[in-house]
Amino acid sequence: MKKLYFFLVLLFPIITYSQTSGFSLRGNVTAVSTKQAIPDAEVLIINKKNAVIAKGLTDVNGQFVIHKLPLNQNLQISIHHLSFQSTLLKLAAATTKTTKELHIKLTANNTVLNDVSITAQKKVSTYSTKQHKHIINVTDDLLANGGNSLQLLQNLPGIDVNLQSGAVSLRGSANVTVLINGKPSNLSTQQLLRQTPANMIKQVEIITSPSAKYIADGTSGLINLILKKQEAKGFNSSLVLGVEHSKNTRPSSYIDVNYRRGNTNIYGNFNFDFGKTATLQELNRSDQSIRQQFDFLHDYKNYSFKLGSDFVLDADNTISLYTYQSISNSTLTTNGTTEMQPTNLVVINNSHYRESEQVYNFDYLVKLPKEGAEFEMEMNYSISKNPEDSFNRFPQNPSDKRYEYTNDIAGTTQAWLANADLTYPLTNTSTLEYGIEFRSQNNSSSIVTDQQVLQGTPPVIRDRGTTEFDYFRSMTSMYLNYQYELRDVYIEAGARIEYFHSKGTFSNSLQGKRHTKDDLFSVYPSLSVNWDLDKKNSLQMAFSRRIDRPSMYQLSPIQEWVSPLTTSEGNTALKPQFSNSIEANYTRSIKKGNLRIGSFYRRIDDLIGRSMTLDPNNSLRQLFSFVNYDYSENYGLEVQLGYRPYKWIQLQSRAEAYIQETKGLINQRLENIQNTLYKFMVNSNVTLSEKLSGQLGIYYRARSKNIQFTVAPFTNISAGLNLSVLKDQGSISLRFVDLLNDINYDYSTENPFPQVGNYNLELNSVYLGFNYTFGSEYETRARKERALRETEKAMF
Repeated sequence: MKKLYFFLVLLFPIITYSQTSGFSLRGNVTAVSTKQAIPDAEVLIINKKNAVIAKGLTDVNGQFVIHKLPLNQNLQISIHHLSFQSTLLKLAAATTKTTKELHIKLTANNTVLNDVSITAQKKVSTYSTKQHKHIINVTDDLLANGGNSLQLLQNLPGIDVNLQSGAVSLRGSANVTVLINGKPSNLSTQQLLRQTPANMIKQVEIITSPSAKYIADGTSGLINLILKKQEAKGFNSSLVLGVEHSKNTRPSSYIDVNYRRGNTNIYGNFNFDFGKTATLQELNRSDQSIRQQFDFLHDYKNYSFKLGSDFVLDADNTISLYTYQSISNSTLTTNGTTEMQPTNLVVINNSHYRESEQVYNFDYLVKLPKEGAEFEMEMNYSISKNPEDSFNRFPQNPSDKRYEYTNDIAGTTQAWLANADLTYPLTNTSTLEYGIEFRSQNNSSSIVTDQQVLQGTPPVIRDRGTTEFDYFRSMTSMYLNYQYELRDVYIEAGARIEYFHSKGTFSNSLQGKRHTKDDLFSVYPSLSVNWDLDKKNSLQMAFSRRIDRPSMYQLSPIQEWVSPLTTSEGNTALKPQFSNSIEANYTRSIKKGNLRIGSFYRRIDDLIGRSMTLDPNNSLRQLFSFVNYDYSENYGLEVQLGYRPYKWIQLQSRAEAYIQETKGLINQRLENIQNTLYKFMVNSNVTLSEKLSGQLGIYYRARSKNIQFTVAPFTNISAGLNLSVLKDQGSISLRFVDLLNDINYDYSTENPFPQVGNYNLELNSVYLGFNYTFGSEYETRARKERALRETEKAMF
């Protein structure tokens, strides 16, 4: 923390220094035909690099004023309005502090209005690429309506979602970091994505080769979820009600509101969904004639909301505050039957979870005197709690505490994040980014149980006892990033320097107490080069070094029940794994679309992998844990095509091939698996009429193999429809998922036993939803349409 305070002291003169020079621009905007004032017109000031350096809105009298514009520069002013043609004017350079006056007249344009209206009715995910990241606007993704973030991500390019386990992979690797508004969460990726509704997400950023400005976590890259934030003028709101049905029925609701007046915007959204999901797992072991069947029923209630405000103090200073809260109350009931000789085991597990996360964020943004320069300071605090009460019943012999026992589990994680970032243009073609960041995470978990276990030689039944695990880690980092642009070449190079510290204490009444500690100093360089060969062709190459730190699940030595014959525990001695990645991409603009071809190579050192051993006290039981291996190498090829053959249809297709290397220790024997994974997906968005639009998604995942299982191929076909109603103020949506009911995750294995099995998931479903929008923004649009009709009457 001392380093952070020192850095803020150094930057204090920059923060407090305000721009004293500049000129002001004042004007009014009116309609050509009616000579009436035009309110709510957007005014943009553009410099010679075509960058927007200031903006404003006309008031009810059509007037606007913008202060502190740079002297001695030729500028342009652009005026935009829904019902009128856009206008671009040149502004001669001002040499002294003065106030310029402008009188601008706009011409009505009903063609513009119609185009905008039709676009608003199309429910389409838009794709764009900006330097090293792919930005996907998912606000109108029909295939994710009413679902959670896991269901949303499975439709996006480059991302693979295991809907059974909740694991997310990027470019064939599960070592990806998922962020919310650029911040890591205390919750596991599975918890975070299942509890975050798709309705709350505005954009998804996929960053495969992050620059040094980003956190170094995630060897395969970052997935950043940008939550919605209403900013429209006045009071505005939207309401979404829906219900999903398959074997069980799952209702959901979502409301989004904001109130903006003057320089203050207050916004919030709330989501509530509940229901049940059922999963059936079967597992057959041929060498011992053992058959296992597990019937899982997840009964849940999820609540989440975001509340925030933006305060524009003046043209140069903005303060933003928000809090995000999520609560999940759920019960997981497991009925397990293990058929084996000479008897059968029937185990019933009932677990009650009360998961919650609270996030509080403060952000202060300052525009510095030099054009394009800014300083941003941010602080973030979060706390998550994961208490669990579970009860295992063993009807055959309730007095056998190996199978009939209770668990009282507590888990709390607190995290602090503070960062300061400075962006400073050195010249017209180069920019320097500099920043520091401090992150800390404090985890405390415990389990109180009356379970008994076999231990020792000869084996003796003993109480497992109480287990506690406290773990703290902190990261202090500094980065320097340089950007240079010359004609058709853009270069970005930087490095992130990080000091990592961790310490942990594990204690158990049987195993005693042990401590762990680690200190690590690392450097993470990054380099990206973009070259526009011509107007249609471009190349991009990038290199980055990244880290994947062990999760709490991988570290915690507290044993977790998986099945009557499987137990998993973490390893406190795990080290982080590091990756060095190189990627190359080629993009070509074609008639009515674009083509992108990409490839990458990734080497991971100190690879974190599975270890599986037989229980020394029970030859039928297997124990799972994690260890570090030397390294693994991965390759990949991706081809993506966006094509719009006609105005009413848009196609997005993608083919992927990944060569993966995984390593694991099975019964003290090192296994090295080479797997080639193929995936193919295509999304089509269709405008069926002015009011009706549709979307069809096809996803195919070929056979895959890891250290333990071989998973059979499957196909997912989903479809959605959206009908605009109530004068475009409302819409009705219909969604079908897994129409072929093919996502069942059939698998087989020879390690450590010959087994075959499958999951029968409750994924094939139908969703019906209703969306209604109201407030000042809609009323303003209606008023503009009426004004346009009056203007047209006057013209004729």
